[in-house]
Amino acid sequence: MEAHGWRWLGEGDRPHFDFVGDGLRDIGGTAVLAFQRLWNQHNPNEQIDEDAAFGPATEEKLNKSPVEGF
Repeated sequence: MEAHGWRWLGEGDRPHFDFVGDGLRDIGGTAVLAFQRLWNQHNPNEQIDEDAAFGPATEEKLNKSPVEGF
C-alpha cells in the first residue's frame, strides 16, 4: 500500500493507513456528516445536528456507537 500513496500508522495502530498520495483531499467533514446521518437514522430519539462538525454531541454519540456497526 505504501507504494501507492498510503502511509501505515505503525505498531500502535496496526490496521490503519492514511492516504498521502496524489489527489489528496480532506474528507474529514464528509466523514463526520456521514456518521451524524447514520446515527440519526438509527437513533430517532437521540438526534444530533447534521452539521459536519465534530463537537461534543457527535463525540458522545460516537462513543456510544456499537462496535459491530449499525
